[in-house]
Amino acid sequence: MTCPRCGAAVAEGKRFCKQCGTALPAPTAGLEAGIPSKTSVVARCSACGAEITPGKKFCGECGTAVPGAQPEAARPVAQQPLVPVETRASPSVPVGSRWTLRVRPLFKLNPYAPELFSIGSTGSGQGAISIAETGEIAAPTGSIPGRPARPATRGEYISIFCAGLGLVTSPPPSGSATSGSPLSQTISNPTVTIGGVRATVSFSGLAPGFVGLYQINAQVPHAAPEGGAVAVVLGIGGATSNTVTTAVQ
Repeated sequence: MTCPRCGAAVAEGKRFCKQCGTALPAPTAGLEAGIPSKTSVVARCSACGAEITPGKKFCGECGTAVPGAQPEAARPVAQQPLVPVETRASPSVPVGSRWTLRVRPLFKLNPYAPELFSIGSTGSGQGAISIAETGEIAAPTGSIPGRPARPATRGEYISIFCAGLGLVTSPPPSGSATSGSPLSQTISNPTVTIGGVRATVSFSGLAPGFVGLYQINAQVPHAAPEGGAVAVVLGIGGATSNTVTTAVQ
């Protein structure tokens, strides 16, 4: 298997190129850097609130009949509407061949609205940032339950997951997962600072295997400060993102 960006040989099963940090085209299920591929609905007993195993007719805790069970509301880690790439802001809409309807826009479409994802889905704190070669979360060791995490080393490449970076080359159809060949790269080049120090960006575009998810691969500057909560900020097209943190050693 070879990297679609730099052509380097990549071992089977790897998700990132060890030479340039580019994400490799592979289907991904479940959680990826704190962002879900889907949400689930859990059935609970209406009497005691215990979880009901699918197919059971009675609650195993109190014996209440399952027909009374109420589904627990799905709680997605991140919710963000996806505006189709074909959408264009316009004050008029053609109606037939002879008339034009003047309309009042209900919302404003900005070409850039960068937003960095966070593990806690709050838009702040630990960012959805992984170490490119390993896929580990770039966070203090042991700080993310159920996920391997460690601080990124200066000079190492990290993958930053985000939204709102604008148009890309080779865009996938709206609502479809992004292909890794060819890569869908942003038209504009972003800037990334880690601890106030500008980082070198090797890739900026849609993450292969996901719908509407952007990914930036950047090298942790050798001058970046050490710490468990180093600030990460993204800028593109004159717009600046929220601030999240990462761990650097």
